[in-house]
Amino acid sequence: MLSYFQIFYKPSTCTLNAIKNEKAHAFSLLVVFLFSAIQSLPYWMSQMMESETMPADNTIPFKVLAGGVIGMGIFYLFSFFLRNFGRWFGAQASLQEIRTGLGISLIPWTVLFSLFFLALGALGPKAVMQQFPLFFLGFIYGFTIILIAMSKVFNVSAFKTFLILLFTFFVTLWPINQVFKMLLSF
Repeated sequence: MLSYFQIFYKPSTCTLNAIKNEKAHAFSLLVVFLFSAIQSLPYWMSQMMESETMPADNTIPFKVLAGGVIGMGIFYLFSFFLRNFGRWFGAQASLQEIRTGLGISLIPWTVLFSLFFLALGALGPKAVMQQFPLFFLGFIYGFTIILIAMSKVFNVSAFKTFLILLFTFFVTLWPINQVFKMLLSF
């Protein structure tokens, strides 16, 4: 498991080793689940904070787990479209390779967002906003790792990988986000 943290300083080697390892797929899915659960936490906490009486909401852990499960479903859909749109640019990768590479490359963002939300809770929004450039650099670094890792998975250039990710984002994630916002506004 510690070998997967080489993604921070050897993204190409770590991704290629992970694709060859059968057990890496399960670990990458765990990373995606954690990433999705962490991303859903602020939404549920803001819902609790907006209520006037501050109820003791014991369902928050279940809602966060549900966010992780929903995120896994979206991840599988995103991976499917990545494979199909990647073929337009000459990428020949299996779904398992794509899911493994993308999941492993989400480790830096999972760590970054975990630190961000922990700092937000411990230090408060003002202190975290003073550290915004640091978190922004971490966000850019995480995206660079995703580009490097996915270009190794697809075996195409980083520019083509960027176009594949961009096109897939606008075709899948953006409409899904809009649908969830519409459903949650009712």
